[in-house]
Amino acid sequence: MDEVRASGRSRAGRLCVAIVAPAADGQRRVAFVISRRYSRKAVVRNRARRLFREAYRRLLPGLADGWLLFLPRHYMQQAKMQDVLAELQGHLRALGTWSEPEGRES
Repeated sequence: MDEVRASGRSRAGRLCVAIVAPAADGQRRVAFVISRRYSRKAVVRNRARRLFREAYRRLLPGLADGWLLFLPRHYMQQAKMQDVLAELQGHLRALGTWSEPEGRES
């Protein structure tokens, strides 16, 4: 993870931080880093993890290969799925990792 943070490009928003780095083997990998610093309550950390997993699943068809690292911010505790999805979409589009899949419109 430290390698991805050091060599990758990042973009921070109100709800989360997205870090993108090229993978040495050309595969797509994703990691969600949700520590106790985010919240001491496991239920809150698990909700953030579920939001990230669902957003990743929805964005998967348009993602390029490489490392993706997602970190939540405290405002994400009150966020809805649509908010997280929209912010991650903007981050990944700005970082050049996501493009709208053919045959689908936002």
